[in-house]
Amino acid sequence: PFVQQDTEIGTILASYSCETLRAVRAFEALQKSEIQYRTLFEKTNDAIFIIEKHTGRYLDVNDAAVQLTGRSKTELKTLNCRDILHENAEELCIRITEVNQAVEFGTMMCCRPDGSVRTARISAVPLNSTAVILIARDITHDLEVEKQLRQSQKMEAIGTLAGGIAHDFNNILFPVLGHTEILMHEIPENSPVHDRLKKIYNGAIRARDLVKQILTFSRQDSFELKSIRLQPVIKEAVTFIRSTIPATIDITYDISDKCGNIKADPTQIYQIIINLSTNA
Repeated sequence: PFVQQDTEIGTILASYSCETLRAVRAFEALQKSEIQYRTLFEKTNDAIFIIEKHTGRYLDVNDAAVQLTGRSKTELKTLNCRDILHENAEELCIRITEVNQAVEFGTMMCCRPDGSVRTARISAVPLNSTAVILIARDITHDLEVEKQLRQSQKMEAIGTLAGGIAHDFNNILFPVLGHTEILMHEIPENSPVHDRLKKIYNGAIRARDLVKQILTFSRQDSFELKSIRLQPVIKEAVTFIRSTIPATIDITYDISDKCGNIKADPTQIYQIIINLSTNA
């Protein structure tokens, strides 16, 4: 039979077993929490820096922080936040190390060893009395996409504007072409006036073709491919160039008459010659 002493020993052993079991369960919960924390810390796309408050030194960083800064984890742990910021580093580091609640800091420029600069949106939250968690989201690509979108919208607006102007200019050219053609029929071909009218007519035709090109640029019209000889188009373009560049520049050309026809839009070919010559 159990005696009183046995009961007391049993009670002590039961109490000790319970405490041990609670400690084991707490340790297992802590391990699980640590695994979850490390998984979140390492796998998140945002750069995370654990910063020591009184020095600003990096205590720990994740893989995303390595990608953002272009430095290894070992190297980062020898640096502080002043070493990687591009501007206002001292002021920003002081603000970060003084954080006592969740704070949004806006964007920062991060210097990389290769000379490139990344833009990140940062925030910070206190970890404990001695450390702060700094979270940085790399938005460099997002800013570039936004810039390209703005440029695309700007080009679309320019195209719309150019299309409207081109249509109005077409309406102005219509009576010029019509009346010039009528006068050319009424005036004898051997008259010097007829030759001048022909130049006006040819200039108006070229303006009309340029309007077509503007409409093509603004996506309100389509270009026309047809079989053409390049020689007269090039010679006409050279004649136009001659009147637009300084007289101190000589133009020489060697255009073979043996080249066959090509399928192209003459106005676009004309514009190519003008652009190449202007750039040269």
